[in-house]
Amino acid sequence: MHLFRVLVTSFLLASSTSSVEALSYRVAAIDSGRCGPKADCPLVFIATGEIERDEIENFRTFVGGLNQRAAGPRAFVIDSTGGNLAGAFGLGMVLRRIGIPVIVGSVRDGALRPGFCGSACIFALMGGRSRQVPRGSEVAVHAPERVPELGARGGPELSGATPKTRRQITKILSDYARRMGVDPALITLTMTVPPEARRVLTPLELRRFRLTRIVK
Repeated sequence: MHLFRVLVTSFLLASSTSSVEALSYRVAAIDSGRCGPKADCPLVFIATGEIERDEIENFRTFVGGLNQRAAGPRAFVIDSTGGNLAGAFGLGMVLRRIGIPVIVGSVRDGALRPGFCGSACIFALMGGRSRQVPRGSEVAVHAPERVPELGARGGPELSGATPKTRRQITKILSDYARRMGVDPALITLTMTVPPEARRVLTPLELRRFRLTRIVK
C-alpha cells in the first residue's frame, strides 16, 4: 500500500502539454424511449475533450455550479482521446468515490451515440462503478509517450527509458488497474503498443480485461 502511494504521488507530479481542446462538461437528459409520461429522462454528465492535469478540480468546479436541488446525474458519459495521466488517475478516483457508472459515448439530440476513449482516458473509465462500451464506441490503448519524472513537466521519451524505469511505470499503472477491478494484463498489453500507435480493444478483450463490468 505504501509503495503504491509513493509511486502514484511521483507519477501524478508529471505533466504533459496539450494542443487539443480541454475536457468540457455538461449535463443533459438521455431519451431512451422509456422516460415516463412526464418525459423525466435520466440526466447524465457528458465529458468531451482531452483530460488535463488538474481534472479533479475542473470536475469539482463544474459540479459545484450545478443546482444542488435538482436530480443528480445517473451516469458519466465520456468521449476523449486521452490527455494527462495524472488527471485521468484523479478523475477515475473521484468517479469511483461517488459511485457513478461510466459510459464510453457521446450524446446528441437527446440520444446516446458512439464515442471514443483512448490513451489516458481508460484510467478515467476504470473508475466507474460499472463500465459500459456500447456498440459502435471504441476503447484504445498505447504506452505513455513520455516517462514521468518527479517534479518535471514532461520527462524523456519512453523509447529512451531503461528497463527498470519501464518496469516502474508498468507497476504504477498495474496497481491502479488492480485497485479499480481491472485485469493488470491490460497494462502489459498497453506497454507493448508504441506511443505513436493505438490498439483498439475488441469486445472480447473488453470483457476479458474486465473493463466492461459491474464493480462489486
